[in-house]
Amino acid sequence: MKNLILFFALVSVSFQAKAAGDPIWDAITSAMTSGNTSGLSIYFDDNVALTLENQDFDQPRAQALATFQKWVATRVSKSFTQVHTGNNKGKSSWYSIGEADTAQGKFRVFVYFRTNGTKTTIKEIRISKA
Repeated sequence: MKNLILFFALVSVSFQAKAAGDPIWDAITSAMTSGNTSGLSIYFDDNVALTLENQDFDQPRAQALATFQKWVATRVSKSFTQVHTGNNKGKSSWYSIGEADTAQGKFRVFVYFRTNGTKTTIKEIRISKA
């Protein structure tokens, strides 16, 4: 039983460390707190699904980045923290959930990532009022 508890504790810590120290998550945090999304461009997949406060977009990389930039620029976060992260059994995809505190209120930010070989990209971003 102790081994099982230790296993789940280590798995939980490894999930948190993956997103917290990951350059992609750092770029998302920077974009949310500065309003500048230019650091995200290399991480966006060829097509990205965006849900920004109940508006859905499925756009090519450049257009998705512009749409996300426009949304973030008007809602720069006073703080942005990671709440949860996890991955699928095959470890080819993972997600992170964060909370942004802005002048317009708190928002929940869900980001879905996919790994293909050695490259990890952002496939989806969903932002909703918390």
